[in-house]
Amino acid sequence: MAERTFLVPLDSRPANTDMPERMSASAGVSVVRPPLSLLGSLRRPADIPAVRGWLEEALRAGVRRVILSTDMLAYGGLVASRSPATSLRDAERNLSFVKKLKKKHSDLEIYAFGVIPRDATTAADSESFKRWSEQMRGADTKAVAAARPGRERNFKINATLIEWAAEGALDFFALGKEDTAAGNPNAAELEALETAARAAGGDRAAVLTGADELAQIMLARCFLRRARAPLKFFIDCSRKDMEIVPLYEPGPIGENIKRQIMCAGGVEADSAGDTDVVLLPAVSRGAEDLFLAQLRGGRAAQDEFPRALMEKIVRHARAGRAVGVVDALQINGSSPALVEALLKKKLFFRLAGYAGWNTASNSSGTVVAQTALAAAGAGEVPMGGASANSRAVARARFMLDRLAEDYVFSAFARGELVRRLESPMDMKYTEEVRRALNKRMESRFGKTLEMAFAGGAAKVFAGGPRALSADVATARIHACLPWRRLFEARIELDVKLKLIDD
Repeated sequence: MAERTFLVPLDSRPANTDMPERMSASAGVSVVRPPLSLLGSLRRPADIPAVRGWLEEALRAGVRRVILSTDMLAYGGLVASRSPATSLRDAERNLSFVKKLKKKHSDLEIYAFGVIPRDATTAADSESFKRWSEQMRGADTKAVAAARPGRERNFKINATLIEWAAEGALDFFALGKEDTAAGNPNAAELEALETAARAAGGDRAAVLTGADELAQIMLARCFLRRARAPLKFFIDCSRKDMEIVPLYEPGPIGENIKRQIMCAGGVEADSAGDTDVVLLPAVSRGAEDLFLAQLRGGRAAQDEFPRALMEKIVRHARAGRAVGVVDALQINGSSPALVEALLKKKLFFRLAGYAGWNTASNSSGTVVAQTALAAAGAGEVPMGGASANSRAVARARFMLDRLAEDYVFSAFARGELVRRLESPMDMKYTEEVRRALNKRMESRFGKTLEMAFAGGAAKVFAGGPRALSADVATARIHACLPWRRLFEARIELDVKLKLIDD
């Protein structure tokens, strides 16, 4: 039976539920989380008592390892955490049991994560989207002032959680910073929390950029904790590119990747010759928000990618290193040019990790976590055995998920659907819309699989020289919009994969 880790996610979106579950299989780990029906939606907070009851039942069954979203347990999820509806007293009451868990369960490992709220409202329809746009340009100071009571509550809760981590009530607390508006009016708040985290110690708490990838990073930390030696990461990227500050983020991409590595339980390597994992950020100073471009009627950019990236992938892969590519050439979707080049050159499945979804931090956090699980998981079991083969196929399936979501949905199908709808931000999620989405997904995904497995197979990261075949003819894809909006999709794939000798 696979080792189990119990997860209380940030909310019900696929990034916070499906991605940790599917990623974990690549290391022989099983993630268990509450039913989606308890976790709320865009307009409905989670059922906090029911989620807590689910967790308490798991603990009574002898669970030894949990990953907890403190925003879920305090407020009912990420969107609810942006509202002042929950009082400070109620939030403290909701979280009070967490501090007592170590006393009640002495061998329990607790990895918690929280979020410093974004600088703008939740975009749920055309009117709130307009306000979000104004706020993210730094133009709506009244909205910032109106949100202050809720921000002050969250600040106090997050400061308390850092204290709990310092005291040992939590094994680790990661605090992510959501999307940042122009001018970032809450810089003082961020600085105070960073100071508190540094005082707690890097092995207890840390502040970094991002939100939806935090559960994945904590999952990697759980797994790497049992390793005999720290997993080494080398970031193969120029200093100039490392200093790029991506859209919606408060600091350089290089600094945030380094913090993600530390939070995942890894260490930085001084050179590629002394590393287990190589991370290759593909970044651009002019990266645009693809989703916003699609809402304006645009299409996936005919973009360029660093040609030297392909040479680096081949060189590092031949040296036996786990390689991860962070696709930040545009925000909220893959770079079509980059993905298609990786597919045509049979390099995509050779990667141990790839992501191009949402913000640069979301993508880099997924790649850090996935490459950590891939490298450490491959090293745990003998190559060629049933367990190693199972983990390798699970890694390939996660890469297929990234093709389906980051590339097929985000870069193409979503934009095609936007152009079909009269008012995308006020969309009515009808059966007709669902069918239109799946028709576009099926067409593009079929072509993508044909490209990926042209010639019958593709090389795959399996800890050794293996290849992967797929039954393209019988492959199926199904997509839905879980929050009844176009921003994200829940995608299920049915693709028969088989490892073969290279």
